[in-house]
Amino acid sequence: MKHKRLMAILLALAMMITFMPAMAFADTEIEKDSNVKSEEPAEAEPGDGEKSEEAATEESDASLQDVAGAGMGNEVNAQTETENYNLWVGGVRVTSENATNIPTATADGHAEFDSTSNTLKLVGATIKAEKAADSEQPEEVCGIYAEHMNLTIELVGNNVFLNNETYEDVSIAIRIFEEDSSLIIKGNGTLRSDGLYNGISSNSNIEINGSTILINNCSGDAIDSGDGNLIIRSGIIDVSSNDGAGLSGKTVTVTGSVVNATSVTSDVISAGTLDYGTEDGKIVLYDSEVSAKAHKGSDPEILGDGISGSIIDINKSRVDAEGSMGISSLSGITIRNSGSGRYATRVKAKSSGEAYMIGVAPAIFAGFERTVQPEITINDDLKIVSPVNGRVDTKTIESYPMQVFSYKAIFDEYGSTSQNVLIEPSPSTDPLIATMRASGKTDMNLSWNQYAGADGYDI
Repeated sequence: MKHKRLMAILLALAMMITFMPAMAFADTEIEKDSNVKSEEPAEAEPGDGEKSEEAATEESDASLQDVAGAGMGNEVNAQTETENYNLWVGGVRVTSENATNIPTATADGHAEFDSTSNTLKLVGATIKAEKAADSEQPEEVCGIYAEHMNLTIELVGNNVFLNNETYEDVSIAIRIFEEDSSLIIKGNGTLRSDGLYNGISSNSNIEINGSTILINNCSGDAIDSGDGNLIIRSGIIDVSSNDGAGLSGKTVTVTGSVVNATSVTSDVISAGTLDYGTEDGKIVLYDSEVSAKAHKGSDPEILGDGISGSIIDINKSRVDAEGSMGISSLSGITIRNSGSGRYATRVKAKSSGEAYMIGVAPAIFAGFERTVQPEITINDDLKIVSPVNGRVDTKTIESYPMQVFSYKAIFDEYGSTSQNVLIEPSPSTDPLIATMRASGKTDMNLSWNQYAGADGYDI
């Protein structure tokens, strides 16, 4: 028994002696680690020629960014740089940063631009004409200025364009520059300006769809599409100019609209140039109510025509035109009452009796071109009434060469040019017919084919 107890004690002592070197070694390793950590701050001190761990990490991150930037190039720039658009509102260039809330003259209005559709939305905005400083035309003073852009303006609410008192002789509400640009105005809102030099000016096409445009007291043209087409659909247009056209363009088309235009010294609705028989200069009035009246200014000898173009086509419309000549055409006038529309054609034309170019001033005139033989064609159930000298019911009215011009125009039954003409649907299914011909090249004596009407009225 004693022997076994002694063996157990010896075995325990042996095991204790075996573990002692390992414990001593572990204690030494811990001490070494402790010593290393206490020495690291001394190695990171400046001036020793080595960077700290934090600095090394920052340098590594920067190197990675440099490598990434070298690979992405323009994408990085596109994300970090502001994109400039070819559009200025109140002298402020529209950019990718301000497009959602473009500064305007008053804080209560709002303007925003969608670059994907090139649509500028105006919501009750007030915009003052200012210079577009960094544009191709830095001297242009405009409420809205655009270049090399097909711009759409959406009108919501009442939007007002203010004159610039410093540049009141050149201020423009909307200016679209260059022939590679165009303008569409849409929305059921209103655009209003008063006293600016020009209202809406473009070198190319202008379309107005369903909007109300009120431009008054312009010094120049109220709405001018230059070498482009002016198209008005379902709009309400009220414009006046003191020394320019109310509406003008290469062609003018008015459909389903109401137009009231006045001018002093210039043609009120004018299209094209002196190109006889071409589509340039064509004026089409369809399913619309149009008033175009020219008034005398300070110089009574200068007076424009109410409606003037190369070719004029009036159909299903009420037209009231006054001027040096009410309606004048270089190559022909057609007045119809066919198809569907809100109105039965009714045309009133009034002349001042003074036309400085030809010496006579009929209310409705087609002439100048000596080879084309321009005609006035009145179709369907229309008749002509001359309020000056009584009633003239007619289907065909002609004149042969007079003076140096060859033209066909409307005359009254006494041989002088009619200064007042009314064309409207005839109450009779079989209207009377009168044919009038100038018998000589230099006089206005007429020979008559007489017809007795059913009511006993002889023409």
